[in-house]
Amino acid sequence: MTDTPQRPTVVDYISGQIVPAGDEEINATQTLSRLLVDMLGWPRDQIRTRPQWSVPATPSEATKRELGKRFRGFPCDIALFASDNHSTHNILIICECKKRHLTAGIEQLKILLNLESNAVVGIWYNGEQHAIVYRDGRGGYEVDRHSPLPRPNESLDYSRTRRVLTYKDLEPAPSLKLLFEDVRDFVAAQDSRVNRDEFILIDLANLLMCKLLDVCLPPLSRPPKNQNKRSSVNGFGGVLARSCSLQQAESRPGVPTHPTKPRVVLTGLRPWGCRARSAPA
Repeated sequence: MTDTPQRPTVVDYISGQIVPAGDEEINATQTLSRLLVDMLGWPRDQIRTRPQWSVPATPSEATKRELGKRFRGFPCDIALFASDNHSTHNILIICECKKRHLTAGIEQLKILLNLESNAVVGIWYNGEQHAIVYRDGRGGYEVDRHSPLPRPNESLDYSRTRRVLTYKDLEPAPSLKLLFEDVRDFVAAQDSRVNRDEFILIDLANLLMCKLLDVCLPPLSRPPKNQNKRSSVNGFGGVLARSCSLQQAESRPGVPTHPTKPRVVLTGLRPWGCRARSAPA
């Protein structure tokens, strides 16, 4: 008789409950939960992950909820409230942590906001990108893909002036172990002839140099590339090629100028400052 393999689990950062450790749970829901608490300052008692907040599927189901009856609804990955009272009148933000395409995720958030009339803002997050959906006050929605996530007691009015992130907002990374494991696997997958870590380490060092070039050469007061509507991570290869002249490239033959590998490191490291001399980083 063989033992049935157990599904991997993880301890939910907010509730402390043990939940199934799927890709979206690990890379999106738990990551966003830590970001909300550790970096944005949201109190844990104003965040609900487990049991999940349920949005009524129809107006009639919403009536059942108001009457305290059982109702059919759609579960939300994370819900943020104005206080520790997790009620329909206190809900502020609905968060969906999915890998689906950005456009599909935004449309899903609009549906949930239509059904949860008291929620003001929706946040879509997939572990790498985020988008914020605001009510525009006219019955429609406005989508912001560039502003930072809201902090506690921050105005959720779309018409307010929003601060643009700059390099001064970058903070030392708490831990890059998982990121470097992913980058190591990516580098190994790109070259089947190299599978020894001592050789892969050279590529990792070269990719880190690319990231440092991107941070140090441009003016530090400009917004990061992922905050600039006319730029993207895909354009980093061009920036690197212009930063490193042909003579520099010849003197540094190990520095790649093709955007594929630098794009992976830039995507993973762009929230963190690479010049800070911190032990975790």
